[in-house]
Amino acid sequence: MAFYYTYPPESSGAQGLWVFKRRDQQFTTKLVYFTYSPTLRRVRRQPQPRLQTRSPKYAQSFDDVIGRDAWEFSWRLLGTDVLDKNVRFSNMRTSVTLGHPD
Repeated sequence: MAFYYTYPPESSGAQGLWVFKRRDQQFTTKLVYFTYSPTLRRVRRQPQPRLQTRSPKYAQSFDDVIGRDAWEFSWRLLGTDVLDKNVRFSNMRTSVTLGHPD
């Protein structure tokens, strides 16, 4: 995502670039973040934000904006249930070919 700030006036001309990466348990970098400051006239690479740390001016955290990966949650299987045994097909389709006859 690319950002170009026009408001508030003191941030006018500032730019940001977020490059998201697919990650897993071994490769943990989720975001590469660059900013451009017109007062410094430089591009700076920013450290990856901590996931649960709230932004200074906002109520949400980095997790709230970007989300978490599935393995970062605690999962517990409560059980299984068959919701519907019937298979409904339109009237236009008179036959169905199954991969396994059973």
